[in-house]
Amino acid sequence: MSTTLEELAERVSRLEGLYDGVISDVREILYEKTERDKTDLMEKIGTLRSEMIERMEMTKSDLIGRIEFVRSEIESSRGGLKDENEALRNGLIDRIESSKVSLIRRMVGTTIAYTAVVVAVIWEILSFGLK
Repeated sequence: MSTTLEELAERVSRLEGLYDGVISDVREILYEKTERDKTDLMEKIGTLRSEMIERMEMTKSDLIGRIEFVRSEIESSRGGLKDENEALRNGLIDRIESSKVSLIRRMVGTTIAYTAVVVAVIWEILSFGLK
């Protein structure tokens, strides 16, 4: 079973063809896998992007709700402070009014007392001079 040079050349040629076919098949398989991986990654990125947008919208609506709550709390506190301020103001006005009345009474009493003293002094002076 001796093989001739021509047979060997033919076998080598056939092996080269098979080798080229295998290389071509491997390249095609790798290209398809790369494209599949690329498509899978794009789908995953799209899904993650959608989830992220959804989370951001939920967080945004949650923060808006909290802001509105704080705003309403501030408004109600403001109203309470206005009411308390009005009560304090009214109390202060009442104190001032009562202090004015008390001061006027004391001034009138003092004036009457001074007048009485002056009248008494004048009476004494006049009565001393008549003796």
